Amino acid sequence: MIAWLALAGCGWNTLPQGNSSYFEPLWDPEGAVVSTDGLYFRLLEGGGLVRVGPGEQAVTEVDIGEGIVTRIDPTPDADGVVALIERFGCAADEADLPRRPVADDCPRNDLVRTTELTVVRDAKAAKSTLLDGTYNAVRVSADGDYAVAWLDLATLNDVDDVVNLTGVAVLDVARAESVLVPVGFAPERVLFTEDDAGNTVRAVVLSRNQVALLELGDGPPRRTVTFPLALDDDESIDPLEVALTPDGRFALVTAVGRSDLYVLDLEDPAINIVELAGTPSAMVVVDDADLTALVFRDEAVLQLVDHASFSSRTVPLEESMDRILVHGGELLLHGRRAQHDVYRYGLESGDLVEYRTQNPVSDLVVSPDGGFAVALTTEEFTGEGGVDAFYDQNPGMEILELGSDESTPFLLEGDGLGLAFDEDGRVLLLQQGQDYLYRYDLFARTEDTVRLSVPPRGVGALADGTLFVTQDAAFGLVSFLTLPEAREVGGFAVPGLVDPVGLVDLEAP
Repeated sequence: MIAWLALAGCGWNTLPQGNSSYFEPLWDPEGAVVSTDGLYFRLLEGGGLVRVGPGEQAVTEVDIGEGIVTRIDPTPDADGVVALIERFGCAADEADLPRRPVADDCPRNDLVRTTELTVVRDAKAAKSTLLDGTYNAVRVSADGDYAVAWLDLATLNDVDDVVNLTGVAVLDVARAESVLVPVGFAPERVLFTEDDAGNTVRAVVLSRNQVALLELGDGPPRRTVTFPLALDDDESIDPLEVALTPDGRFALVTAVGRSDLYVLDLEDPAINIVELAGTPSAMVVVDDADLTALVFRDEAVLQLVDHASFSSRTVPLEESMDRILVHGGELLLHGRRAQHDVYRYGLESGDLVEYRTQNPVSDLVVSPDGGFAVALTTEEFTGEGGVDAFYDQNPGMEILELGSDESTPFLLEGDGLGLAFDEDGRVLLLQQGQDYLYRYDLFARTEDTVRLSVPPRGVGALADGTLFVTQDAAFGLVSFLTLPEAREVGGFAVPGLVDPVGLVDLEAP
């Protein structure tokens, strides 16, 4: 059943395989933001925002006023989304414009572009707050009291205005007030720290060559400390990853191409540098063990840094790793550069278990009960013959039993797109170009399939456990799975497609 937009026969979703190659994409099947009340999607051509859900009112268009939604992120408690909205005004004389002008009617040199931040809950937009500058990235504190917006140069397509590259906009959500705070060139990452009561008190902002500490909650937001990462002005140090220790006192920073861990003391400002085994490829803070785990691109070791003394120890591996998963008191390590090894390391026992997969691992997830890890693998061409050659030339899936060192390999028809688990703990697999969902019971070792009308692009779950599959259909298609059936909701990417973007009053508050 196609809900909301019911088009029979030669409907809009009946292009070959739902393909949108004849025009620019109207939506991004991989861009769903999951909220407690459904899925939110940006409309790439229409400029709007819609919520899609499995209920009776399957599609709700969010009223954002005149403007274009450029980015959406989940709120910290996932009860809605935070949207960045571009609005357009015109500085030209009204007499030179049509009676009801739109953005395209304004001469380019007179077009004024502004950015606003809006919180959307239950498909209703709150009052927007004007941000001082142009921004395309935002992060909201866990208590929802503050937001920091910045310009992410990695996702900037073009520049048609004067752009501030050294400041972030700090928004006091309750007061709906925004303050521009200088933090350094090309800010790119933001973390918030809290006091013992859970109130947001600081923001840590990373930029090239330095880290800025912003004080919040006591007067206007302001920068109080700058931690330099480079000792020489000719050096260029780009932060790679950042994390906070469980007590919030220390910020841990790795940098591109550097074999150092920068430890920033946020309480008594100082920098300590911990020597690492190599250039990190992944870093994870393990809260329960109060330590940080790191793996490296070119060094086959796991390094564990203790937060009490910042001393470290290493665990030798046979292959270098790229990813770290934390589950209970264990770490799972895997690579994404043609590595075959997967490691399970017990933080208390110190036991290291090695799994050897048939093909290189591309992704790894852990079952809800922690008894299994499921890996997607990619094809490789080794030149060998026989069974190994046949397996090497196909993508696969492998199930690793975490209570032992056993694994079970599967051959796939198409590249694995995603994995999820249903409420019974069965693993669900999506494959590129295959119009069905494969379901495997990890305990009973039985399998079945759920037929889909259009090949899938992504899989996930709502807060209540309802599974959804986004599909490769030009005008939008999501299947909500109440297994063994699937309910389709389609056509939601159409709103605003032919409506021009209107102008806003530049004099309005």
